[in-house]
Parts: sequence; structure tokens; C-alpha cells
Amino acid sequence: MNAKYNAVHFGVKITISDENLIHLMYPPDIDFGLKQAKRVDKVIIEQLGSENYSLIVDLTDSFGSMTKEAQKFFAQDAPSIPQITASAIIVNNLPIRILAKFYLNFFKPRYPTKIFPSLEPAKIWLNSIEDKDANHALNVG
Repeated sequence: MNAKYNAVHFGVKITISDENLIHLMYPPDIDFGLKQAKRVDKVIIEQLGSENYSLIVDLTDSFGSMTKEAQKFFAQDAPSIPQITASAIIVNNLPIRILAKFYLNFFKPRYPTKIFPSLEPAKIWLNSIEDKDANHALNVG
């Protein structure tokens, strides 16, 4: 995967591929609030403008926390939400899996979102969503 953007903001490694796949890699001890969430969203918009993208939220080996305000922002209020094709959340531990399920059920993201145990099935699912969108676009009008 070629990266057209690669940087770290507030401990979160942000990689944007040439295919507009954004991989957010959270550190193990993340303490993430609304200020950080707004900055990450701003970076995405600065890099992609109005282009659509898929998102991988990688919480592998993470045991930190994200405030409710930040979760609500990412699910419902972020300016980039209309551009998100789908989001895959990667978790490999029970505490974060419980929090991710709470996020999905309580904040109800405005884009397709699914939890995965590792990166590969997440990428396969994201590609299948993109393929459906492409086929739908070809079949319209």
C-alpha cells in the first residue's frame, strides 16, 4: 500500500493510501478527547478535500480511553462524515471490544461500521463495500 500521507497527531498514526484508505493506528495508552478528534478529522479533510474514503480504526493492543464527546463527534458530528464509505474497527482485547460495541449501539455511526479481530478481514470487508458502491454507481441511470 503506497501512502500519500503519513504522520502522527496526538499519538495517533495516520496513514492515507493512494486508494483513500485511512488507517488510524491508536497507541496502547491512548487518552483521546474532543480536541484530538477534531484535529484528526481536520487532517483528513486537509489531505483529501471532498474525496470519499474508507476508514480503519486500529485499536490493536490498545487499553486507553476515548471520551464520549470524541466518540459522538466521530459517529455523528465530524465534517468528514459524508465522505466515509465505511469504517472497520480492529480490536484484539475484550475491554476495547466491549467499548467498541457500546460505541456502535449507543452513538450509531452514520456510515457502515463493523468490528474485526485483525486487519485482513477488515480490508476484505471494506473492499466489498467499495465494490458494491462502484457496481451501484455503474447501474444507476
